[in-house]
Amino acid sequence: LFRRNTAGTWTFVRKLVEHPQDSMIPYNAHVALRQAVAAVSLERLFVFERTAAGWVESPAPSGALFGTDIEIDAGTILSSTGDCGWDASPFRKSSSGAWTAFGYIQGRPRGCDDEFQGGDVDISGNRAIVFNEADATSSTPEARLYEVGAAPPWQDVATLTTPPGADTRLPPLFGPYVALRNSTALVSGSLFSGTYVFNRDSAGGWNVSSTLQVPDALGGASYVRSLELRDGFAGQAQVSLEHGAVGTINVFQRQSDNSFRYVAKLVASQVTNPNSLLHSFDISGGRIAVSGNGYAYVYELPED
Repeated sequence: LFRRNTAGTWTFVRKLVEHPQDSMIPYNAHVALRQAVAAVSLERLFVFERTAAGWVESPAPSGALFGTDIEIDAGTILSSTGDCGWDASPFRKSSSGAWTAFGYIQGRPRGCDDEFQGGDVDISGNRAIVFNEADATSSTPEARLYEVGAAPPWQDVATLTTPPGADTRLPPLFGPYVALRNSTALVSGSLFSGTYVFNRDSAGGWNVSSTLQVPDALGGASYVRSLELRDGFAGQAQVSLEHGAVGTINVFQRQSDNSFRYVAKLVASQVTNPNSLLHSFDISGGRIAVSGNGYAYVYELPED
């Protein structure tokens, strides 16, 4: 964990997790940080909170094993769950101060295997999105939207799929990466389609309003590796298979008419292992933090 001081320098605070992995089934760590809460998914869920004494570990909540994505918003931690379906586990802090399960989000079943991991997820207020990949139970990949009231259960309110007339020349056609903020959802698409932008209408329906497409995506065969949507910016990590698998973060800014304008391409300064460059990232205000190649990169977007 690092913190930015008044001089603008990022300084080391503490190591959050050092956890042994099963050598037969390795899992990458997934991290989310929002306000005074940090969550780490690494075979199980770890939660840390910032107190007057510094960052301290909270009692570990049960569930959320082997997730491949974790997000925090509005006091809720949402982790994908790798078990027997495309599920997700939400957690909220109870009156006792412990992080406990806040219902359960049930996705499409797919059978059970100890190597299964969850799909991509995101959360915005009382709304969540969970990606369900095509599998033995269904040949159609889909992103499912859920909403919850003051208390569980989470209700399945919409299913997003490849829109009619979508370009089907080159898979993956739909997914597996998603992002959600308020009434806008992003789902990655193919090289030809770009990332789909869904907006919720006044009747509660979700429809494609536009796509996020990088001008040189086709020339560089840039496949999407992850998506983020926050604070007026959308970002997508992409890897170019035709240029040594070099990764970039492409940034779009929301406009007054709710469309997105392409504004920046972020690249790394160290290129020693290009295949791992610029994959996981997060957005906060005009600042974007990115991991890759054994480094953490921080970019600040110009205010104009």
